Amino acid sequence: RRRPVPCSPDCADLNLVLPPALTAISVLATLSRNPTTDQLSEGALALPVPSQPASPRGPNTVLGDGAGPSLEVFIADDNLLNCVLLRKMVLRAFVAEVRHSVSAAELLMMVRSRDMANRALVLTEIQMSEMSGLELAAELRKVWDPASLPIIAVTAGHTSALHSECLAQGMQAVLAKPLSCDSLTEAISRIYRATWGEIPDRHLRRDQLSPAPYSHENSGSLGTNPLSSPASWK
Repeated sequence: RRRPVPCSPDCADLNLVLPPALTAISVLATLSRNPTTDQLSEGALALPVPSQPASPRGPNTVLGDGAGPSLEVFIADDNLLNCVLLRKMVLRAFVAEVRHSVSAAELLMMVRSRDMANRALVLTEIQMSEMSGLELAAELRKVWDPASLPIIAVTAGHTSALHSECLAQGMQAVLAKPLSCDSLTEAISRIYRATWGEIPDRHLRRDQLSPAPYSHENSGSLGTNPLSSPASWK
């Protein structure tokens, strides 16, 4: 049975009754948009139906035009500030959905629940508590090979032993902190092309539609560190 819904004094004289599923808040929101006579019939309010469901993505996500698979970037770093900085650096150059976590275990769950129709890559710190970046990579490689999920290590560790261990766990690049936007963009661009081919315009910001090829001059904070040079991006 329909039940009357209390209204504000502005709409009390309309004497509206609604199905239980609707609320007074939704009524007031609709009335504020000046409903037409057709919307009010036999004491019931016909609410407009959205043309498509709301996106589950966050409000700050920059998405593509729907012409093909989207790009997803997952970031794991137990320092929240590093997560935020990496996210900003990625979105400076790429149109992507970026998700991050200070827990490698939580990020693993995020990746497992991702949309498999999209292209995805992982940026991970190596030295994290509970689950390290190496352990995260090992778990990811049980399900996805490098051709379906590239992994990039971003770490302050500069030893050749750590570099070799990262590659042995199936990572495609090892980048040294501190990291510049240009150096991260170059690394992601290189790995994207090696994995999926040329980067479509829908995955690039408009001011990055023709990213410059790698050169020592635009290598940013990679500097001369042998672990973050182009030769290290495998």
